Amino acid sequence: MCSRATCRLADCAAPGVIEQVASKHPPRKAQLPPLESYGDCGEPLKIELSEVLCSLRRFAGTGPGGSLNEFWRVLGAASFPASSRASAAVDLVDAFATAYVNACLPAWFYAVWTEVKLIAGVKPSNTAARLDAQPIAPGGALRRAIESSVMASARAPLANHIWPVNVGYAVPGGVTLLTVGFALLVEKRPGLAYLKIDLKNARSLAMRKAMVQAAYDTGGFIHQPFL
Repeated sequence: MCSRATCRLADCAAPGVIEQVASKHPPRKAQLPPLESYGDCGEPLKIELSEVLCSLRRFAGTGPGGSLNEFWRVLGAASFPASSRASAAVDLVDAFATAYVNACLPAWFYAVWTEVKLIAGVKPSNTAARLDAQPIAPGGALRRAIESSVMASARAPLANHIWPVNVGYAVPGGVTLLTVGFALLVEKRPGLAYLKIDLKNARSLAMRKAMVQAAYDTGGFIHQPFL
């Protein structure tokens, strides 16, 4: 996977780049179920974005809408104290976000608003002879903020569920725990060796249907209409 710190953009005119991205980001094979099929999903999830907006990363990608994180950061910071005009604006954004994550908006809106801008990223270690282009699909700044808020509420139960099989997400300092743990293990047992094999980008190859089904099967850690 390309991180923001280790990734650069590929030249989409270079031979093979478009084909690689297309193979790792296949078209949808089936229509999504209608919103009505979710039925009663329990208590609606209320979204409050002031603190989330203030913590958005600077210089992040804009997505298809072109809205900058910096704009939302200013609005979030200006919403304190609660009597400010910006606070009233954030209240309206919160109401919209709450309707969005609870599947209360028209189906056509979700089809339009979940649009992404697909770009190709490559790590600096790639060469022209061995180019491994990874699809990156940034969405709009506000949608990313709303979804970050939802996932933050699920982070703690998810961490307990996936530890120790997965340490790369939700587990605080998980990757550090893994690397330091192996270093200490080898130090205590000099005759032991370990080998890390990374043949494929498994995350890019995972089926979205399987990931969503796994999220449902975990027992409701993530708000179902949001999925």
